[in-house]
Amino acid sequence: MKQWQWVVAMVGLSASLVAAQQQVKLVGVGANSYKALLEQHVKNMKVENLSIEYVGGTTADSKKKLLEGTGDFAVLEVPFTNEELKAAARPIAHVPIALSGIVFAYNLPDLNARVKLSRKALSEIFLGKITRWNDPKLVQDNAGTNLPDLPITLMLRTSSTPSSTIANLTDYLSKISSEWTQKVGRGWTFTPKWPVGNVTPTGISKLFTETPGALTYYEVNAALTNKFNFALLENASGRYIDAANRRAITEAAADKPFPADTRTFVTDAGGNAYPLVTMAWVAFPKELKSERLQRLVERQKHWAQLKNSQLVGREIEVLMRGPAYEPSFTEGHSSAHHPVLLPAAQAPQPGLYRAVVKHGTPHMLYGEVVETLRHAAFSPAPLGVVHPSATMV
Repeated sequence: MKQWQWVVAMVGLSASLVAAQQQVKLVGVGANSYKALLEQHVKNMKVENLSIEYVGGTTADSKKKLLEGTGDFAVLEVPFTNEELKAAARPIAHVPIALSGIVFAYNLPDLNARVKLSRKALSEIFLGKITRWNDPKLVQDNAGTNLPDLPITLMLRTSSTPSSTIANLTDYLSKISSEWTQKVGRGWTFTPKWPVGNVTPTGISKLFTETPGALTYYEVNAALTNKFNFALLENASGRYIDAANRRAITEAAADKPFPADTRTFVTDAGGNAYPLVTMAWVAFPKELKSERLQRLVERQKHWAQLKNSQLVGREIEVLMRGPAYEPSFTEGHSSAHHPVLLPAAQAPQPGLYRAVVKHGTPHMLYGEVVETLRHAAFSPAPLGVVHPSATMV
C-alpha cells in the first residue's frame, strides 16, 4: 500500500479535452496504483460525456505511449528527462499530483525506543563506515536506547527500469554527504553502484523479517501495513521527523522552491518536514485547449457547493505548490507558501479560495488546472488524501 497526499489532477486534465456534447474516450497510462483513484474520481465528479481507460505499465512504456499519442496523459513517478523532452515531437507539461515518504525499516527486536538516524549516520551506513548497530555515533544519537551489538545488514533493491525510489534516495544521500556525491552520484535515471549492502531484485520483505539487524527502505505505508519498525529521520533543520505524520510529508513540498516546469526533487527539507519525500506527476501535451477546461471549472464550482455540507468539521490537505500560480486567499486563510483548506463550516465562501494565474501560456493551462482542482478536492471521499494500493520498486 502507498500513502499519498493527492492533488487530483488526472480527471481535471483529461476532462479538459471533453467538448460540451461530445462523447470522448481518453486513455491514461502509468502505475497501476493510480487506477482505482482515477475511476473513483470520475464516478464522484459525474463528468459528462467522458470515459477513461487506464493502462498500467512501467515508466518507460508510459512515456513512450504518451509521445506516440496512444496515451492522452501519463502518471509518472520519474518525469521526462531534459534529453527526452528535447527529442519529443511535441511539448510536454508536468503537474505534481502526489507525495510519499521513503522510510528506513529496521529489524531490531526488543528495543525500548524508536531508532533515530541522523544525516551523518545514515550517509555513513550507506558508505560502509558504520557497520554495527552499537557504533558510538548511533549510540550518541540514540541516548538511552538499548541498541544491540549486531551487524547492520543493509538490504538494497535492483531495478531494470528508472526507479523513483532509487532516484530520490541517491539524491538525498548526495545532499547530505559530499563523499556520496563524489563516489556514487545521483540522477533521475541513475543506477548506483552501492558501496555496501546486499542487493536483491525480489523477496526482500521475507529476507528482511528473517534477518536480525537488517536495515532497508520502504514506502511509508508499506512499512506501516507490514508493521515494520522504521526510524525517525533527521531533517535539514536538525529535527527528527516521523514519516507516519502525513503533514510532515506535505510540508516537504512547501519547503522547496519549484522550477517553472515543476520537475524537481523535494528531498532534504527542513522545518517540520520529513526529509526523504518522493513526488509523482501527471504528464500531458501542452496544447490542451484551456477554454474547454474553463467549462469544466464552472461545472465543478456548482458541484463543489452541493458537496460542501459533507465536509463540515473535516479538514482536507491539498498540495498547492508551484511557480505557475499564486493562491489568492480571502480573509482568514494562510499564506501562499503554506496553504490550508479550512473545514467548510469555517469557510467564508464555498470555493474557499482560488488560483490566480501569473503567466501566459503554457503556464496558463497549469493555473487553470489548479483552479479546477480547488473544487475537485471537495469530494465525499475526500480525495484530498487517498491510499491506493501499490508495490514498492
